[in-house]
Amino acid sequence: MELNDEFEVSVPVAEAWVVLTDVEKIAPCLPGIWLRQVEGDEYQGVVKVKVGPVTVSYGGSARFELLDADAHKAVLKAEGRELRGHANATALVKAALSPSAKGTRVQIVTDLNIAGKLAQFSGEVLAGVSRKLIAEFVDNLESTVLAVSEATTPEPVVETPAEAEIDAEAASYEAEIDAEVAFDEAEAAGAAASAQADSDHAAGDRWISSPPLEESDHLIAKRESFMRRLTPYLTVAGILLIARIVVYSLRRRRR
Repeated sequence: MELNDEFEVSVPVAEAWVVLTDVEKIAPCLPGIWLRQVEGDEYQGVVKVKVGPVTVSYGGSARFELLDADAHKAVLKAEGRELRGHANATALVKAALSPSAKGTRVQIVTDLNIAGKLAQFSGEVLAGVSRKLIAEFVDNLESTVLAVSEATTPEPVVETPAEAEIDAEAASYEAEIDAEVAFDEAEAAGAAASAQADSDHAAGDRWISSPPLEESDHLIAKRESFMRRLTPYLTVAGILLIARIVVYSLRRRRR
């Protein structure tokens, strides 16, 4: 769906361009957005959006595909994924700055492709949420970044409760993912150990009921070898026993 928005700021176009294309500076002014890190020209963070009773948080990244300082036009592409779901969202944001009676007019066209929980809402509802968020952004921008720029007195950036809430939610989500991975690994290890134990038990049962053929043959061969060595001694002992019986019988007859 396509969303069209427009707002004005009270500074000249050249100054507005410098401020509005500095993502790190304006990120604290964007409602529900937490910038986590910047890698080159890619901005990574979390976006939290509330539409009616539904609140969804996305983790993702954004980068400028066009920055035309002469024409004061910019194109930003953002991609994200639900922190507590599997739905994706993409947005291609085109912005154009032009002079106005107040200072600078900013026209924004957003090509939004969204799935999951927010897909149930109509374009009109999402457009209303977008206008509200932009109005809050402009108020924050005028009262912080632009006010500081005009006064040339820097002020410390303090994390708002909303940003702290997003931070905690992102950390909680990452902890849940780590716990799920650890649980899956432990479950897999337990299944492998159980399978090994069953295999060992089955092998033990087979050995008890039927000794290995190689070991039985070995015992038989050992017994036969022992009997062969013992046979001569048994023969001699038998002859001696018979001789003694004969001698004993002759003696008795003589008496």
